[in-house]
Amino acid sequence: MKILFHISSLFGGGAERVMSYLINHNCELNNEVYIVVCYEKEGEYYISPKAKKIVIGTHSIVSQSLELRKTIKRIKPDICVSFMQGGNIRLSLACMGLKQKYILSVRNDPKKEYPNAIMQKLVRYWFDAADGVVFQTEDAKKFFCSSVQNKSSIIYNPVSNQFFRENVSKDTTGIVAFGRLVDQKNFAMLIKAYAVIADRIDDDLYIYGEGPLEKRLYEIINSTGLASRIHLMGRTNNVPEVLKTAKVYALSSDFEGMPNALLEAVCMLVPVVSTDCPCGGPKEICNNACGLLSPVGDVESFANNLYKVSHSEQLREQLVKKSIERRAAFSNDSILKKWDAFFDKVCGC
Repeated sequence: MKILFHISSLFGGGAERVMSYLINHNCELNNEVYIVVCYEKEGEYYISPKAKKIVIGTHSIVSQSLELRKTIKRIKPDICVSFMQGGNIRLSLACMGLKQKYILSVRNDPKKEYPNAIMQKLVRYWFDAADGVVFQTEDAKKFFCSSVQNKSSIIYNPVSNQFFRENVSKDTTGIVAFGRLVDQKNFAMLIKAYAVIADRIDDDLYIYGEGPLEKRLYEIINSTGLASRIHLMGRTNNVPEVLKTAKVYALSSDFEGMPNALLEAVCMLVPVVSTDCPCGGPKEICNNACGLLSPVGDVESFANNLYKVSHSEQLREQLVKKSIERRAAFSNDSILKKWDAFFDKVCGC
């Protein structure tokens, strides 16, 4: 099979990581794989040298779509696959009028990705024209009309085997969080919630990530008087080692798709405290069993849940037990097989 993947870049977030998994998996299957990106950046996720990378530039979305269209006409793939708002728009425009099978994948809250009436009308047309659509949650799927839902599949993010450990050490410490320092992640709320309970627990708070809000977050940390216990750690390439010694994983986002870091924490058997944010990823991951959920932006509820989990060894053991039962649904092999099956279905194999 000849497959063309499209995304803005292979740097940074969860969607990019999942696409790198798909690229490498299909290279291992000896499929002919192309990856079309708008730009390259140091620190990208690894992709197999068997995959052929094509860069179409960072011009207007119309120019990018035309370049993508030329590439598709030249390569003639059996199927094209795009991720995220920009990728989905470019691929939809590139395939207009072509007899080209393609799949669009929604990787975030569609209400945020397609927020206004004009965009939603265009999205209805684009997604109706696609041959298949992949969602991560039922809530994301419900945003779209029935004709789109009927040709869709819900596929969770795959979690690498390195995150599936057998035993949990009792010698754990610290509340950890991962993510870009942007408004969506609402680390300001996490810092404020931690400040509510800091004098009642021994664990420090460690936030891993980079982004434009770093200075503002330092200001909030200093205002709490807890600069010696709240740590902005910068970006890390060693997430499994961080999670291995963590007592609690915290996700404070206002909205998410299917958050990779939360999946990885559950698979690493780290007890979870999360916001119950749209479009339903944390709810589906935790399944009301392997983590505690709080309303979005609710400092008091989030603080109470952080305290419960960090303070009670018995509760942590209960959450870990449920995580062991839940995590099989996120294994790399099982998720990638679902993608294989959906590709075959769309292609009529």
